[in-house]
Amino acid sequence: FYGSYNLQAPGVDVSGVVQRSRLVEIAAARHLLVPRSAVYEPGFAEYLRAKGLKPVDLRDPQFAVFEEPRALPRVLLTHRVSPAPPPAELLARISRSDFDPREESFVEVAAGELPQLLPGGPGEQASILRDELHTVEIEAQLTAPGLLVLADSFYPGWRAEVDGEPSRILSTNQLFRGVEVSAGIHRIVFRYRPWGVAIGAFASAAGLAFLLGLARRPRRTPPAATSLT
Repeated sequence: FYGSYNLQAPGVDVSGVVQRSRLVEIAAARHLLVPRSAVYEPGFAEYLRAKGLKPVDLRDPQFAVFEEPRALPRVLLTHRVSPAPPPAELLARISRSDFDPREESFVEVAAGELPQLLPGGPGEQASILRDELHTVEIEAQLTAPGLLVLADSFYPGWRAEVDGEPSRILSTNQLFRGVEVSAGIHRIVFRYRPWGVAIGAFASAAGLAFLLGLARRPRRTPPAATSLT
């Protein structure tokens, strides 16, 4: 995920950006890349001081890198969910500094369709085993039914499997993907398979089959030519 700050634009309220930076933390954005020429300009300097970001020395002449120690893990588990309120209210709630998606997350479903979760216990964990452009594979260990939240964008075309079985993806905390997982050790796989690609592949296969069918049809011998005298 690539994002950008514009702290130098006229009228930008740096304190407001700092207050809303919880959104960056729950997106698991751990590093901020800044042109070295901007580090000491008022907007950036104020933001860096207020956030307490730690510099990372990469010895790059053009860019400076800062680490966000409050960034949350990219994948986490929660055992408490609520229906998501309207977007403006939801963004305001998850922007608060005391919001922790591990304690409670908001999913976009009707109240009667909420996942049936139970309180978890110690020893739970989730880790990414495979991270590719179109595939993310995760291993999770839960002591009770919970919701696995991946801080990647909720976007049409993504499919999820839990131990090889299809599972619904819930839009979680406005931006991310949530999947229901039962107690135990499980393998969760997200794959990007948009319907357009599937339809295109089917159409291509159907077209190829049609052409092969034409090629295999027996050729008719044309009738012998006759001449009139």
